Amino acid sequence: MASVTIKKAPTPSEEIVSDANKVVVVTDARGRSIGIKKLGMSVRRRVLKALSDESSRKQQYLGLVMVAACVVEIDGIPEALPSTELQFDALIDRLDDDGFTAIGRGIQEHFGVGISEEELAEDAKK
Repeated sequence: MASVTIKKAPTPSEEIVSDANKVVVVTDARGRSIGIKKLGMSVRRRVLKALSDESSRKQQYLGLVMVAACVVEIDGIPEALPSTELQFDALIDRLDDDGFTAIGRGIQEHFGVGISEEELAEDAKK
């Protein structure tokens, strides 16, 4: 007896969930594979909660932190969302200009948001 396979198209809700969980891997100039994910509103809120009031008002620092918060893995090793300013600073230092350039390009290309590579590199130097 023949079997019938029905392929079901994803529902709009399933597509939204799939898009929200999508991890894109970018490669920086050093050859590191960096997995990034588009930030949801709850993640942005947790990032702001981790920062002091003073730091969260500094636009350049906040930009670096938000870009770093997109990182979910480096070279296949999961990277947890930092929960303190010191943890964010350590991740920012670890990514350095090469990582930020690749992440910025990936955010623009895959998620359609972000600032230019030049602006990102300039902010990282400050």
